[in-house]
Parts: sequence; structure tokens; C-alpha cells
Amino acid sequence: MAHSGALIVKLQRPVPVGAVLVDERGRPVGRVTSLLGPVASPYASVRVMTDRVKRVLGKYLYLKPGLAQG
Repeated sequence: MAHSGALIVKLQRPVPVGAVLVDERGRPVGRVTSLLGPVASPYASVRVMTDRVKRVLGKYLYLKPGLAQG
């Protein structure tokens, strides 16, 4: 978690800025605000949309279903 309160998430592949990331139950966790690092090993800064942040630290997050992949 960054000092700004944003989550820094390691990605398996780049996702669109604005994409919503969800937890394993499909509950929204946050929205991608920017991509960081090299394309081969990307990270995302995620603006948190939940008060359950501590529950998702260290867990896998997923791209919200139905979002077109670019």
C-alpha cells in the first residue's frame, strides 16, 4: 500500500487504466489509476473502493468480468 492510500498491485499482464479489480467473490476492490514499470513486469496503482483493504492485502485480485481486453 502506498503512502497515498493507493494499492500497488503486481499484474500478470497490463490492464486498461480505469479497469475495476475485484476480489475472489467478485466484490469491487478498486479502480486502476495508472500502470507502472516495464511492460514485461507491470504494476498498477489502484484507487481503493472498499473498506476491506486489509482483507485483500497479499491476495489475488481479478479484472472485473465483462471488461473488454485490449
